[in-house]
Amino acid sequence: MSAELRAMSYADYEALPGVRISRLLAGRRSPLHLRHALSAPDCGTDATRFGTAVHLAAFEEAQFRAQVCASHWNLHTNAGRAERDAWLAGRPGRIVLSPADYARARATAASIEETTTGRELLKEPALAEAALTWTDATTGVACKGRLDRMLGWHGETWVLDLKTCRDAGEYSFRYAVEDYGYHARAAFYLDGLDAAMDKRQRRFCWIAVESDPPHAVAFWEPSDALLQAGRELYGRLLGWYKRGLETGVWPGYPDGPEPLVTWEESRNQKGERP
Repeated sequence: MSAELRAMSYADYEALPGVRISRLLAGRRSPLHLRHALSAPDCGTDATRFGTAVHLAAFEEAQFRAQVCASHWNLHTNAGRAERDAWLAGRPGRIVLSPADYARARATAASIEETTTGRELLKEPALAEAALTWTDATTGVACKGRLDRMLGWHGETWVLDLKTCRDAGEYSFRYAVEDYGYHARAAFYLDGLDAAMDKRQRRFCWIAVESDPPHAVAFWEPSDALLQAGRELYGRLLGWYKRGLETGVWPGYPDGPEPLVTWEESRNQKGERP
């Protein structure tokens, strides 16, 4: 696969060959879970639909108006849900939110522009929703990704990733990064950019915005150590993926008694958080 970076629709991106980091991370518990994640249908949840709506409201206002609507159906009844499903069946890609969540998505996105950094970032010309394709140098696996935004800011190139969350503070967001593998996603994208474009210094920033009032916003840049931990995580998952494809073997958890230690022992032995 040749390495490329180009703008395209989500449908065209979906059709590209290559494994996505979201699929890899969905199976991070074991190769068996990875095989299941690769074949499972990509069904959105209420949280992912809300996050997508906020993303569109913040970065692509025209697309938000075209794709997101507030429900006028009574979703507490079978008839209301059936009417909604019938309406959606002929409109792929549309997002229906409750009137309260529609307003909340608007308010969440608007809070970014209420910060000095947010206003500066959103006014800069950006490459948005660009698809990346490349071949991982270590495993030879075809990979793909889609960037939220890439732009120049204060003389440097930045990759932005918008995340809605309950708590954007340092302690809670650090846990979210590890729990959801955000650091692996950041390293995956930066390495993909290095493969598809010239190797250069690029910086990564999460725009973490709280989905409930007062919709506080924080801007977090992963440290080199955190990116390296993410790189090791996605590298391990690509290794599982490659071995599974080559051998047809996707093992689950160890097949036999294993010692179960305290959180403190685990942290001391493996560097894991308690």
